[in-house]
Amino acid sequence: MDRTEEVKIYLCRVRFPGPEYFRVFPAARRANPDRAKIVPNDRILVVARLAGRATAEDGTPLWLLEGLHVRLLR
Repeated sequence: MDRTEEVKIYLCRVRFPGPEYFRVFPAARRANPDRAKIVPNDRILVVARLAGRATAEDGTPLWLLEGLHVRLLR
């Protein structure tokens, strides 16, 4: 029996509007980041609302989400 599996990739971007998120996401990467800040490769939990669809720079379709809450998982 010949079996083919289909692999799909779904992309999304989460936007966190407002100044309250400036303290959570640092503007620049530091050698010793504050443990309360979210940096690349951290595991996070996001609560978001669907804001629409867009296209990535490479033409891939993606979902746009409005971030309502973010929590760092350690």
